[in-house]
Amino acid sequence: MDSYSGILRLSDEQDKSAELYDVYQQRLTMFITSTVEVNLRKKRASYGSDSREFLQEYCSQWKKFTIYVFTLKKQFDYLDRYFLKNAG
Repeated sequence: MDSYSGILRLSDEQDKSAELYDVYQQRLTMFITSTVEVNLRKKRASYGSDSREFLQEYCSQWKKFTIYVFTLKKQFDYLDRYFLKNAG
């Protein structure tokens, strides 16, 4: 079973949309704080005022983040289309 089908089934059959959306938000926050932020702080500490190196690392982290978000979005696409629309 793929992730999308599992999320679809949990949302529709077991009414777990709100819990799944919380997991979605937690994953994004965790990735930002444990990966992106840590690597940017390391780069800033090691290169000091060399802004070019920092900006290169920032671009690298941004690329990784967009790939991560794209992957999660494909898995949680159902929540984006239905849960958020009906939650308000």
